[in-house]
Amino acid sequence: MARPLSPAKEFLRMLSAVREPLAVLNSERRVVYCNEACAAWLGVSAEELVGNECHYHAGDPGQAIDVALSCLCPPPEVFEGRRVTARVPCPREDQSEPRRAEFTPLWDDTRNIGALVWLREPDGTTADQVWDEAESRELHEQLQQLRQQMSGTYRLAHIIGNSPAMRRVREQVRLAIQATTRVVVVGDNGSGREHVARTIHYGNDSAAAGPLVPLSCSLLDPELLQATVTAFARRCAETNPRRPGALLLLDVDALPPETQSELAGFLTLPTFRLHTIATARASLTQLADAGSFDPQLAMLLSVLEIALPPLDQRRDDVPLLAQHFLEELNAESPRQLSGFTSEALDALFEYPWPGNLDELRSFVRESAERCSGTRIGLADLPKRIHLAMSAANRPPRPEQPIKLDEVLAEVEAELIRRALRRTSNNKAKAARLLGISRPRLLRRIEQLGIT
Repeated sequence: MARPLSPAKEFLRMLSAVREPLAVLNSERRVVYCNEACAAWLGVSAEELVGNECHYHAGDPGQAIDVALSCLCPPPEVFEGRRVTARVPCPREDQSEPRRAEFTPLWDDTRNIGALVWLREPDGTTADQVWDEAESRELHEQLQQLRQQMSGTYRLAHIIGNSPAMRRVREQVRLAIQATTRVVVVGDNGSGREHVARTIHYGNDSAAAGPLVPLSCSLLDPELLQATVTAFARRCAETNPRRPGALLLLDVDALPPETQSELAGFLTLPTFRLHTIATARASLTQLADAGSFDPQLAMLLSVLEIALPPLDQRRDDVPLLAQHFLEELNAESPRQLSGFTSEALDALFEYPWPGNLDELRSFVRESAERCSGTRIGLADLPKRIHLAMSAANRPPRPEQPIKLDEVLAEVEAELIRRALRRTSNNKAKAARLLGISRPRLLRRIEQLGIT
């Protein structure tokens, strides 16, 4: 007679037989159990999942295990005792239908000990029916979907934004990756020029890309450029001639004029095989038209020009970008935040962002350090945000009219008083000092009431 299973083993056997994906996390967000259905839906093995820590972020589309773990990670509110329902997209390449995740907190008598994750078939229930912080969860879901949509042929997962301008940028980046043509990425400081340029070079497979050498153009003289390019081209030819390297020309619009001519000479050599990707703060062709950049070099470098819009011109992307930067912090920190309150998102939306993406990333980090809950609120935002809000809400001062006659009379009276003091009140001398007649001086003294 077969020996009966212990209650614990029988319970695990039953969980393993359940058709719907189930997982259990401990209080440290580590996966302690995952049934076969869950592993199959996520596209990884249970052995790969168990023991790993989950982070509340969208996951790196280049790492299947990272994406799978991000799908299992509950919002931070679950570990405070709240049950949450949310939509989770399938991370597999065949793109199965999304599921409705039910995150249930697990407690002993005194504290949270983990969470149960149940990935159910969708039945029309939406996150905001169960979780009042739906806006933050919706942004998290948008990030997951956006990254999975871009996780196939191209690695565009960190070029975030749904605005028409950013959709155009992504299409241009795809074209640049496919065509391997010379590209210049144009944008304001802080707009992410270098990141986009590196994305173009590495594409979907960084291992297949050739070496990339960044050059700060403002520091290059002709001799240094020649030495650097010659040495790099020789090394690429010796190590792997089938994978030509690339020069990343940072701020090429700051390249000294004599170095511009040297670079143009390199690019026109028939034997020059190095690819170039440049960044600039202004269009090179426009600079050439204005006479401040070498026209030949501008045409050589600008086969494709990608213009990055300033953040102020795509404010609809600000909430998604803020969530993206927050989840980047989640991925590198044991402390997890789920998102932003509506009031905080409104304030971020209204801010003009002169520093573009770099400023937003800095603000999110500063706010996260100040936040004491699971969501960043209005009070957690940096002081500059509050000052900008205060200035926007304060009515403008009414313009005071300038009464020119009164101002001129005051100036004239002051000059007459000074002349009288210097001449010990001698009217004739004071008149000569002022360049007017004595009778006129006497009339003005009387008219201006000077005593």
